[in-house]
This record gives sequence, C-alpha cells and structure tokens, in this order.
Amino acid sequence: MRFAPVYSKSFLLNINRRLKINSLFYKVGRGNQKFSLLNIKNISEVIEKIVEDRLPSGIYNLADIRIYSYSDLLKRFGTSISIRIPRILFMILFLFAKITGNYRLKENTIKLLTDNIYPIDKIKKIIDIPYTIDEIA
Repeated sequence: MRFAPVYSKSFLLNINRRLKINSLFYKVGRGNQKFSLLNIKNISEVIEKIVEDRLPSGIYNLADIRIYSYSDLLKRFGTSISIRIPRILFMILFLFAKITGNYRLKENTIKLLTDNIYPIDKIKKIIDIPYTIDEIA
C-alpha cells in the first residue's frame, strides 16, 4: 500500500501543515493546487477487505476518492480569511533550496506549488473508498 498523507478527527497534522503557519491560515497563490489525502477510516476498510481475502495481492495507491484543493480545506477546517502568499515567493524558496542543496526545503516547496494526486483507479475498481474529510466532523 502506498498512502496519501493520512488524517483523522484527532490527527490533523497533514492538513494543518498545508493550511497554517502557527495559528495563521494561509494559502499559496489562489489555493487551487490539488492533492490527495487519506482518511484513516479508509485504511481500516482496506485492511478489512484484505483480511476477508477480497483484495488481490498487488501494489495499490490509497487515498480518498475526493481530490482536495487548499481552498477546499480552508473552507472546511479553517476560515474564509487567510493570508495569500504569492507563488513567486515559494518559487524563490525552491530555487534557493535547489542551489544550496537543501533537500527538505526543496521538497516542501514543491508540495506547495504543484498538484500531488495519488491515482487510485486500480483499487477503486475492486473496493469502495467511502470516507472523506466530511466524515470527521
């Protein structure tokens, strides 16, 4: 299994790190970048199918059926008010990281600038992936 960033009602680290700097909400550019997340309940669903022998052996990407944007998450978890950080600032950070060899900064800026979608077509053909961020309220 290859998991998208995981979240649950009591574990929002992977969501908050995309929405907040300390307690301030932010978005990069217009907030339209798309990415996958994984509700922990979907992991339980898949494990149940494995135990029941209803999922053939193989390599599967696992993520929610829904693809999210920063704006979606701000509406759901945050606020309508957020600091808009121009994309160019993150592009400059990316170039700085690339020049200095700062791998972690480079990877983190890429995540904020680009879409990061886990294709789940393979597993979706076999089992249902029912949970999304709407199920953790």
